[in-house]
Amino acid sequence: MVTANDLAALGLRPLATRLAQGLPAGSDLGPQEWRAVVELLTFKVTLEAAELTGEDWPVFSQAYDHTIASALAAGGMDHAEKVSRALHLSWVLLQRVPRRPGVELLDPDRMTALLLRELPMSVERAREQADRWRSSDKAEILRLHKAKGLLNPGLKLAHLSHGERLPEPLKSWEELWPSLP
Repeated sequence: MVTANDLAALGLRPLATRLAQGLPAGSDLGPQEWRAVVELLTFKVTLEAAELTGEDWPVFSQAYDHTIASALAAGGMDHAEKVSRALHLSWVLLQRVPRRPGVELLDPDRMTALLLRELPMSVERAREQADRWRSSDKAEILRLHKAKGLLNPGLKLAHLSHGERLPEPLKSWEELWPSLP
């Protein structure tokens, strides 16, 4: 049985290859171990992204998908964290390597679409709430805060995708962003 410590000893390519093959299986590690593997894979790819070749990226993508799915299934993270991590990692990677349409994390168009699907409310609703968020209930403040957290990397990715002139609703979200808690 492979442990998180065994995986930590591997370089990025062998680690990604093993994870892309579905090893370890989702049930082999507990929630915190899968969380550690997510952190490990993210850390290693952030450091070594510029060294990866065209053949490496599909393997890394499969490894990332397996690792995130396993962490979710084990209870090591929830869907909201999955989305936030993907947007942040995508932004970091795209500062180091060129876009690659076949790899979701390296495709700002797909990541911008993910942002728009995952925002917890419409821009109209957020605009209504933004002026009076201090008097809103805790759940509403958390939704606004979640939106701002997703928008931070998401709007940067949207600019990579669309340039300086963002289409709606991205333009409205960008104007609203400073007003969100």
